[in-house]
Amino acid sequence: MGSSAAFDQDELTVLITGFGPFKENYPRNPSWEIVSRLPDYIPPLRAKLASNPTTPHATIARAAGEHIPPVRLLVHPEPVRVSYAVVRPLVPRLWAGQGTAPELLSSPSSSRLPDADGGEHDGEEDPNSNSNNNNTNKNDAHNDGGRDRRPPQQPARRIDLCVHVGMAGARMQYSLERRGHRDGYRMKDVDGALLDDERFRHPKEDGGDDPRWEWFGVPEELETDVDADDVLKRWRAHAPPTADVRISEDAGHYLCDFIYFSSLAHLWKAGEHRRVVFLHVPSACSDDLIASGREILLSLIRSIVESEISKDRAVAETVGQTVGAQSETR
Repeated sequence: MGSSAAFDQDELTVLITGFGPFKENYPRNPSWEIVSRLPDYIPPLRAKLASNPTTPHATIARAAGEHIPPVRLLVHPEPVRVSYAVVRPLVPRLWAGQGTAPELLSSPSSSRLPDADGGEHDGEEDPNSNSNNNNTNKNDAHNDGGRDRRPPQQPARRIDLCVHVGMAGARMQYSLERRGHRDGYRMKDVDGALLDDERFRHPKEDGGDDPRWEWFGVPEELETDVDADDVLKRWRAHAPPTADVRISEDAGHYLCDFIYFSSLAHLWKAGEHRRVVFLHVPSACSDDLIASGREILLSLIRSIVESEISKDRAVAETVGQTVGAQSETR
């Protein structure tokens, strides 16, 4: 998305990641539990609105939803380890397609991605698997009995949107993060390691940043280019009525913030539309809350797609009107 022609695509592709266990306190990370249960495609809108057609904004949401193309959901095949050393090299690979995201499976019913960690599975092991290299999601509705679903090398394909998901403690709310932060990562990860960027940032005697630093020249904060306020209106229309969904301005200066800023910075440096968001979910892992979280995440993705397509159409219409007016004056 991010170009006036994007809504003419036959299919949009959304990449989604979730985190793995967080020390002994959270052996099951709800972000991964939710993400790993996603379908291969966004369900039809009519099925979602039928139960509550009078929801505020439902008419607008329905009108927008009728014209969105199929939205394919590509779930990173493993929970991302809560580690700075893992996240930093992973994010560019997600966007560049070096062994991960754009190596799409050829079958529409097999939308999981090959492992980006080179077969090193740092998350929960599938109890039904005899191999740590099993790339089949145990919660996937299209489970094929553990067969390796890794396809032959495929041509790179654009990721239209990325949604990183992580947990945010016991608060029962779902927060769409507007911005990520470059600095302030002072907490150790699950490996007991700090980000330790400072020794790379200021090697010069004058205290200036080293141009070789990963984020040299990148602003202290970066915001998503997704229209969060417009998305929130649509999200509230699509989400379950009791869901507490909101916008947050502080992603927390930990691994959630770090993976988000890493994606934002990668796109910023490339001069691309920052088509990435971060969703914080509650830490509870009951079956009911995981199921509810799945529906809330699906409604968020739909809302973002609708919002981006609406924005693209508005730009296209404006350009068309301008060109038309110029033609009339000639």
